[in-house]
Amino acid sequence: MERIKAIVFDWDGTVVNTMQIKICNASNIFSEQYDVDSESIAESYRKYSGIPRRDLFDLIAKENIGRGLSKFEFNRLSSEFTSRNVESYKTNRVFDNNKRKVLVRIKEHGFMMFISSSANKDEIEKLAMLLDLEKYF
Repeated sequence: MERIKAIVFDWDGTVVNTMQIKICNASNIFSEQYDVDSESIAESYRKYSGIPRRDLFDLIAKENIGRGLSKFEFNRLSSEFTSRNVESYKTNRVFDNNKRKVLVRIKEHGFMMFISSSANKDEIEKLAMLLDLEKYF
C-alpha cells in the first residue's frame, strides 16, 4: 500500500479567506476605470471565480463593458488588483491561526504540502510571507 506523501490545498477559502476582499477590490477597480456598477462587477466575479485572472477579468469586462480587455488594460488592472489585495491583507484578518496548528501537525508528520490555485502566484507568495506560511509549502 502506497503511503500518502503530499497534500495539495486550494488557497482561497481553504488556507486563507480573501475572496470578499478580492471581490471588493475588483469591483472598485472596474467601477473606477470603466464607470460601471460595482455590484454588477461583484456578481460577475462570483460567477466566474476560480479561473485564471486573465480569463476572469476578460469575462467580467465582456459582461460589464461589452468587450474583452487589451493586454495593456489587463496588465494595468491586474497590477492594481494585486497591489490593493496585498494592502488589504495587511489590515484585514484573512487567516485563522487555528489553521496554523493543522499545518504544523501535517508538517511534523512529514507530508509535503502544496498550493493549487488560480490566484496570482506573486500575490500568494506575498500573502504567505506576510502570514508566515511560506515555510509550510
